[in-house]
Amino acid sequence: MWMVDAYEEALRARGLAEKTRAVYLQTVRRHLEAVDPVTCQVGDLERWLASLNVGANTTGQTIVRLRQFYRWAQRHEIRADNPTELLDVPKIPRARPRPMPDCYLQAIWERADEVQRAWIALGLYCGLRAGEAVAIRVEDFEGDELVIRGKGGRERRVPVRPEVFAALDRVGWPRRGRFFPGVWEKAASVQIGQLLRDVGAPSRITFHSLRHLAGTLWYRASRDVKVVAELLGHSSIETTMIYAEADLEHARAVVAGMPNLVGAVPIPV
Repeated sequence: MWMVDAYEEALRARGLAEKTRAVYLQTVRRHLEAVDPVTCQVGDLERWLASLNVGANTTGQTIVRLRQFYRWAQRHEIRADNPTELLDVPKIPRARPRPMPDCYLQAIWERADEVQRAWIALGLYCGLRAGEAVAIRVEDFEGDELVIRGKGGRERRVPVRPEVFAALDRVGWPRRGRFFPGVWEKAASVQIGQLLRDVGAPSRITFHSLRHLAGTLWYRASRDVKVVAELLGHSSIETTMIYAEADLEHARAVVAGMPNLVGAVPIPV
């Protein structure tokens, strides 16, 4: 469809990463298969969204993508209004980190091969996503720093701990290019996920839980949300705030550290 092709060019002109463009275009194609973008009204959009039968989070993301598409359609005079402006975006509860428990971390480390251990080290000590861990190259290392070009094309730098260098040494450093050439993009996610299932970890614990553990430990060590946001490559510091809110141990210590100002309070009988 010409409209999808034209919209893809607009996304490309905005500098969006290939994966981001693909997600937006997938939503738009699916939408245009069911709805006429020139004549549809808010009721048509609501019925289509209901037909997807997805949760609040996915519905909210879909509305955001469609809103961008219809803004583009307005700018190009394909239609005069933006029907998505009348849609109610569902309220989504703030996400909570799910750091990998130590028992499962130790268990999968014992079962992992050298390549899988390298991925685990990159997720745990560098906070890499599964796809980022698989894609690292020799050229991404600058001294003791790893330059990561991650989600949305954002670049970040993370100091590399000796444990990561040791794990990569056991894999072997290529002369140039990728450490894991020819490896499927989702290999780390799938293989580490299988190790986790093998040791009895619940489905909510995934490779991404290594990144959550890194964020949790970095915040506890620094109490600095901005530092953790930089290390994780978050575009919004609001995303990083989940690590501050989830640090219940620190909250207990703060409350326990309050001075005794009025003496012991008797417990009513």
